[in-house]
Amino acid sequence: MNREEIVRRARWLGEIAERYRAESEARCDLHPEVADALLESELLKVLRPKHFGGWQLDPKTYVDVVRELSYRDGSVGWVYSVLEIHEWWLAYADRELQEEIWGNEEAPLVDSLAPVGRAVQVNGQWRVEGHWRFVSGISLAKWVAVNALATFDQALGQEPAFFVLPKQDVRVVEDWNPVGLRGTGSHSIIVEEALVPPHRVLRLMPIATTGIPRNPEFQDESLYRVPFVPMLATAIYAPALGLAQRAVDEYRHWLTRRVR
Repeated sequence: MNREEIVRRARWLGEIAERYRAESEARCDLHPEVADALLESELLKVLRPKHFGGWQLDPKTYVDVVRELSYRDGSVGWVYSVLEIHEWWLAYADRELQEEIWGNEEAPLVDSLAPVGRAVQVNGQWRVEGHWRFVSGISLAKWVAVNALATFDQALGQEPAFFVLPKQDVRVVEDWNPVGLRGTGSHSIIVEEALVPPHRVLRLMPIATTGIPRNPEFQDESLYRVPFVPMLATAIYAPALGLAQRAVDEYRHWLTRRVR
């Protein structure tokens, strides 16, 4: 996949999102036409490993796509940004989980990074419960990763970890109605005593410290050896770049029409 084609797809998706921007805001979620176009664009493959059908490109290309989308519509830029960063961090997880998620044609993964849940071990699995807010893109998701505190080593005490569940194991609470970016559909979710097998668990501290994927196939791939936490933060700042550029351009346009 060459850069020219990726930019073309991002512009095509952005134009659709801009056309439905008011409707997305009114719905407090992406308009169905926009959601369908996002999946059809295949832009979720930008950071996905080639081994699982992705394009495995570089972080700059990812940021450029986010900027293009956010320039047209901040909501689609934000949703794409967080969905795509999950395609990247999933490369650090257990191979069995990767096969579960990437084995389907498109199975978007969303998450909540705040470690506000609880997880305890029960008969070889993890029982997870909690209430998480700001789960952007939940309406598009097939899988949901929630951050919960758990004890893996008594000597270390509790630590944060992602527990990945199929969407049917979570309850969505539609409470997203802020000023701006309503179209992100960043609703809350509740998990009540869901059971998670070990291969769907990703301990965050070892990954943040070592930056080494659990799947040996990706341990020598440069894209999956960049600093973990700074790369995650890319998903937060990249949409702001596109939004800021649009604000500057709109202001300049206003100045040309201003009458003293």
